[in-house]
Amino acid sequence: MFKDCYRAYDTNQSMLEQWVPDEGANRTEVELKYICGLAMFEKTIKAKKSSEGASFSRDSVRLPTVDLPIFSGVGENWLEWIDKYNSLIHRRTSLPTIQEFEYLKLSLRGTALGLVDSLPTTEANYAIAYDLLIQRYSNPKLLIQKHTRELFELKPVKMESSAALRDLFDSARKHLRCLLILEQPVDSWDAILVHLMANKLDSATRR
Repeated sequence: MFKDCYRAYDTNQSMLEQWVPDEGANRTEVELKYICGLAMFEKTIKAKKSSEGASFSRDSVRLPTVDLPIFSGVGENWLEWIDKYNSLIHRRTSLPTIQEFEYLKLSLRGTALGLVDSLPTTEANYAIAYDLLIQRYSNPKLLIQKHTRELFELKPVKMESSAALRDLFDSARKHLRCLLILEQPVDSWDAILVHLMANKLDSATRR
């Protein structure tokens, strides 16, 4: 654009000088400013390209995309969902509020979506929708009861099976992690957990 402007100036200045020769006195000053300005632009562009090249070499590995977490209103999945949603969407200052609201609705299903779906997708309503979800599902006492109940109601292993043992272990660990986040003294429950988990094992494995 800078070069185009100078070419337009040069054409019009030449025409002007044909009619008024004295106008040529300004050309030298303008040409000097043009050359200095062009040098400044080219220097800045060169530095920018150099920094972009260095940045690309550091970050050239393409990371896999992270799927949007889904929450359908099941209480025991709330902590995992809200933690992922906050990290991926809610705390990202680069996202417009209206886009955050779109992502919020896309990540909800069932009763959770029904809670906010009637709200028009506007910037003002995003904070309202987010607070509605927090008020409905972020109930520490209720979450502690749910995860404790789920821990005691884990599906027992009927026969010797590495896959079944892994599922039992993963399920127990998930609920214990949630209880730890809810500030429950999980680390001091060793005797209770040993008794609980041993009763979930098949007879051969327990022996």
